[in-house]
Amino acid sequence: MHYSHLIWSFSKANLGRVVLTFLVSLTSQLLVILLPIYMALSYNLLFDVKSHRAHLLGFIPKEWISTFEGYLTIFIIVLLLRGSIDFCERYLTAYLGEMHLAFLRNKIFSHQLQMTMPIYDQKGFSKYLLRYSGDLTNIQAFFTKGIIRFGSDTILLVLTLWIFFTINTYLGVTLLVLSIMLAAIVYVMNLRLYTISVARRNAKSGLLKFVTSRLQGIITIKVFNRYVPEMKKYEKRVGNLLDLGKSYQLVTSAIGAVIPFGLYLTIGMVMWITMYLNNISGSSVDPKTFFTALLLLITAMPVFRRCFRVSMVWRNGSISYQKLTNILQLPKEQEGNKTKDDPKQGHIAVRNLSFTYEKQKDPVIRHLNLDIPFGSITVIHGKSGIGKTTLLKLINGLYTGDEGDVLIGGQPINEIDLKVLRKKMTLVADQCSLLGRTVFEAVSYSRKHQHRRKALKILETLGLSNSLHLDQCIGESSSNLSNGQRKLLMYARAFLTQKPILLIDEPFDYLDHNAIQRIVHYLNRIRHRRTIVLFTNKSIPSCMAVDFNYELVY
Repeated sequence: MHYSHLIWSFSKANLGRVVLTFLVSLTSQLLVILLPIYMALSYNLLFDVKSHRAHLLGFIPKEWISTFEGYLTIFIIVLLLRGSIDFCERYLTAYLGEMHLAFLRNKIFSHQLQMTMPIYDQKGFSKYLLRYSGDLTNIQAFFTKGIIRFGSDTILLVLTLWIFFTINTYLGVTLLVLSIMLAAIVYVMNLRLYTISVARRNAKSGLLKFVTSRLQGIITIKVFNRYVPEMKKYEKRVGNLLDLGKSYQLVTSAIGAVIPFGLYLTIGMVMWITMYLNNISGSSVDPKTFFTALLLLITAMPVFRRCFRVSMVWRNGSISYQKLTNILQLPKEQEGNKTKDDPKQGHIAVRNLSFTYEKQKDPVIRHLNLDIPFGSITVIHGKSGIGKTTLLKLINGLYTGDEGDVLIGGQPINEIDLKVLRKKMTLVADQCSLLGRTVFEAVSYSRKHQHRRKALKILETLGLSNSLHLDQCIGESSSNLSNGQRKLLMYARAFLTQKPILLIDEPFDYLDHNAIQRIVHYLNRIRHRRTIVLFTNKSIPSCMAVDFNYELVY
């Protein structure tokens, strides 16, 4: 997928707004040309001079501008129109850029939610957390400045050159040659700036990742007294970023100085050419014509600046677009057609299942066979690292086996729509974090008031009603909860779904004796209506009615 496909998809969906924005931008630029030419008429009126260049404003009735009062009236009208159109152009362009970012954000997040788990395992979750805010800014600039604004700017520059050639061929050639030379110089400088920008952006990204990882491990830093070595590492990264920032500002300042210098040099050359034509060559440029050319060139200077800088906008934007298209090309879950038939029972069967993590030689799971009937409690034992959590993810469809099958109700899960599959099962696992601001939002899929009674009842069953209430804030990443409260809320969330298959990873971690007894009692009570599978490396309480035991071994 090329990023032009994203631009075209958005533009096609918002064609009317895109066309309107471009036409308003073009109108604004045409008024930029009209104002200096019209202002040049003041020379005629003030000094009673006639000029053969007046045909450039031939569309204005002569009686409107035959007096200075009429001239001022039209000038004020044109000025107000210019201000109004300029406001509309800025607003429409900026809003169109915001719409494009919203389009991309929705598309990216939707894709991220559907990507396969191995992608997250390889690249890490932090890669997708606020990592592309700078890229989205570059994309916004690419779309608004590099496409919409540049399109109208190009038309304006072409018209400016045409007017200069109309005024005098020598002046037109001078403007064209100097513009090409200045554009070439700025382009070379932008190449250097681009190289520095990439290194600077990577350094910023690395610094952000370093700070995030160290703040997440702040307890380790304090306990092991690692303040000094970590601070030295940080200072080294900041020093590298400072050097890159110095180089970046040096080149940026040079470009910022070269562009106005070149433009004013162009004005000087226009003045010199005019003097040459008047004094040496025998031909002449009348004062009104020179005044028009000078005003037009000064007015068009911001447009020249934008056009000379646009190559950097294109480069940064194209890189950022490519990053996002790379994300959108990452594989999603269940691509292709799969049955949406609901598995009739909660019977789980594993047949000759093998699975190997990428970049590992040996399989974590090798030729595994299991039968887990509906209406039973099954315990799968195994040492840490043996593959218990991996098996749980294979059963849930988060991973796909290298060979063999996992069957739910007799249907291979690779033939079942994953949304249908996950409507049949729920998980209690540390990796399935609590989502929401309050206790109620964390345990209930529905926010309807009638579900609060069910949520409150399950909290009472788990012994949480005295320590937590439904509207209590759980904090970011449930930071306001203890490990035990967090675990019990995961159970509450799973029990409220009433799904036929319940998978539990390390069922009694962080729980005290009373909490364990409540969980065991509840699981025993619902066992005949569920398929309950416990994955653990610890012993199971003797009061739990376990029907089947399996031991995972290497």
